[in-house]
Amino acid sequence: MMEVQAPNLHGLWDAVNHRFIFDPEVVDFTRPGVSIHSYHNVMRSDSCECNITLTDLGYTKTKWSMLLRLYFDHEEFRMLINRLLHYKNVERRGKVYVPDLGMQFRSRENRTGACLMGFTLRYSVKTGWECSVFSRTNETTARWSVDLIFIHRLIATIGELTGFFTPKDVKLYWSAGSLFQSVVTAPLYMVIMGREKEILQMAKGKMGELTRWQEAVVKRYGDSYNPKYSSTGQLKYQNYKSQVRVTEAYRQLKGNGTKKVIPIPNEALLIPKVDLKIDDDFFTRRGFR
Repeated sequence: MMEVQAPNLHGLWDAVNHRFIFDPEVVDFTRPGVSIHSYHNVMRSDSCECNITLTDLGYTKTKWSMLLRLYFDHEEFRMLINRLLHYKNVERRGKVYVPDLGMQFRSRENRTGACLMGFTLRYSVKTGWECSVFSRTNETTARWSVDLIFIHRLIATIGELTGFFTPKDVKLYWSAGSLFQSVVTAPLYMVIMGREKEILQMAKGKMGELTRWQEAVVKRYGDSYNPKYSSTGQLKYQNYKSQVRVTEAYRQLKGNGTKKVIPIPNEALLIPKVDLKIDDDFFTRRGFR
């Protein structure tokens, strides 16, 4: 179980992943050398600002398009925006109180189902604007970071359409049934957040006795990112697309990438435009469905 709080979404991403590597008490299940898992997790952020980018993680805009296809439901979004506008323009209490208004993300027909489940927004004079996100599971070092960017852009777009807020105005509460950290991308997370020195200290034996997971992270760092710390002096796993992507992302961060990469700012990641028109009797005949 993990409970984490941070000032923003990139800080939350850092805190969760750092906790995985350095606090074995949060680990509820281990796939040795592959992943560690934590169940019943609650993460809180003081804002929905986020400066992690797809470029940092070695992703292209294709990843964004894929995420939207998987999760974004046009009808759910249309109803959410109209409910928020109703409280802004019709309900007098909307100035002091907006109940939890939510949307569900799209489901998936696969072995385990979708990772992201639902999202709500609420407001009171005491708390200000808050959102809650509910997820089945999240892989924290790569895929969850894209989910965080998605929530950041979702909040930004809702704010633009309603005039209610910007990402810095909205607190986040994220409940995840399970979180897991992958050894493939854990070293890249450390580099993105300026923590490569900690990996090097572990590799040089300057952090005392390491846990099994720390040993796995250090080994993967040498085998897949920095061959100076590999037992063979060469990179491994370069026949796997998922590893090639993050190895190249590491090289780009170090300034010696093998490809020309055009940075993708988060502001360039757009939530689809949705026709917001609803029936005149939506709030009477259909009610707050």
